[in-house]
Amino acid sequence: MKQLSHTEKYNQMSNKYKSINVNNIISWSKSASDLQGWRNKLIDISTSLNPNNLLDVGGGNGQQMLRFKSIYKNSFTTWIVDFAEKPKEILEFLKINKFNYIKQDVFKFLENNKLPKFDMVYMFGFLHEIKDVESLLIKLKKKTSDDCNILISDNNLYRSASELSKILNNTNTNFTVYNSKSYFKMIHIFTKIS
Repeated sequence: MKQLSHTEKYNQMSNKYKSINVNNIISWSKSASDLQGWRNKLIDISTSLNPNNLLDVGGGNGQQMLRFKSIYKNSFTTWIVDFAEKPKEILEFLKINKFNYIKQDVFKFLENNKLPKFDMVYMFGFLHEIKDVESLLIKLKKKTSDDCNILISDNNLYRSASELSKILNNTNTNFTVYNSKSYFKMIHIFTKIS
């Protein structure tokens, strides 16, 4: 399958977001099943790491950070970076929740010298759209603290988990990659690759 160009992806996601409302976001943040439920479990686990500065790359409409906020009782700062257009209702919702939403390409965002050092980064359903993953991760590494955790949950539309593992290895990042298989949308088996 051919990877979409930047413009094609922008148009696809902007059109998708037009049909989303705040009730959708709240519902997804509470999901316990399917892919969103799995990602919510990752968010739940990440709260135990006590992060202060969170970055949600390709963060869509903020459902992951809303989930985090509903569980985590300490103070924290959240940045959500996404390049697609959002309805005004969603933008207001992100602002009310005190999420720093930036409508920008992630490469451009990471050039900002005024960013804090992030100690938790989420990339859910995002990395498969990036052609030069190694370059992105190298830029990102400069904006993270030494003890930062990066959680990636993605599909293998354009690269396999093994290929991602090789890319991560080239960036001198400490990582673990798992490949998953789902059966009947109920049973998930994870196989450690590296």
